[in-house]
Amino acid sequence: MAGYIKKIALIKTLKAGYSADGGELKGLVRCECYGGFFKAEASLINFAPLTEGAFRLGISDGERAVIFDPPSYESECEFNLSKGFACLICFCRGESITPVACAVSGDNQYLLASLEDAMKRDGGEKQPRYDDEAIAEVNYYELESDEAGAAVREDKESEEGDAACKDEEAEGAGEETFFERMKGDIDKIFKTYAREERLEGAIDGSRWAKITYGTNNHYAFGVVYCGGKPKYLGYAVPVNRGGDCPGSLRGRAVYAEVEGGAYWILYQDASTGVSLNA
Repeated sequence: MAGYIKKIALIKTLKAGYSADGGELKGLVRCECYGGFFKAEASLINFAPLTEGAFRLGISDGERAVIFDPPSYESECEFNLSKGFACLICFCRGESITPVACAVSGDNQYLLASLEDAMKRDGGEKQPRYDDEAIAEVNYYELESDEAGAAVREDKESEEGDAACKDEEAEGAGEETFFERMKGDIDKIFKTYAREERLEGAIDGSRWAKITYGTNNHYAFGVVYCGGKPKYLGYAVPVNRGGDCPGSLRGRAVYAEVEGGAYWILYQDASTGVSLNA
């Protein structure tokens, strides 16, 4: 498509204490612009489930900025990704704004300070312009940038919660997939945490780890395989049987009953990292 630009950047930790296991925050931010339309999607890995507050994202191309709640944002917006973008992820609670992670495509670290200022002014709905003179507590200029402009196939609509497999030919064959980018961290999760065998029994072809945090709290991370290849990544939040879906997952998670309880599960495409709608 004429005028189509896609940029991808890996998420890096800025501040400790916001991961589920004390490790690094991981994930990927993917931005596209074409014909006056802008779309951004964030795949957040190892971010701690929140009982209060929320994670918010700000993205800037150097001329304009948008602020939104993960995982995605799309609108008619004259974004220009030709030189990349900067994304700042903040933990927001009341009037408190704390930068916890970032993702930078191209030489755009300098935009992170202005994004923090935009977050504090809470102008996300109006897509605020930024102030280049903003002062930030984090020395963003010391951060390294990531850029991967490889084509990534469009996400396909999710099937049911069992993530039934379809034979799909991925565009851009030979390019590194989201799963391959994150494989080291995924392997570490499975080596560190006990298996959640109840979910494995409920979802064919899957492998799950029970990730504990705080006092008697946990969630589960898993991979669903098709023909021996990773098809979906899953993040499962436990509830009592029949329990409501957590607000942050509403409309994006599927319900699965297990022995003695249930989970609401958010799936991501293992090729692109894009979250699937329920």
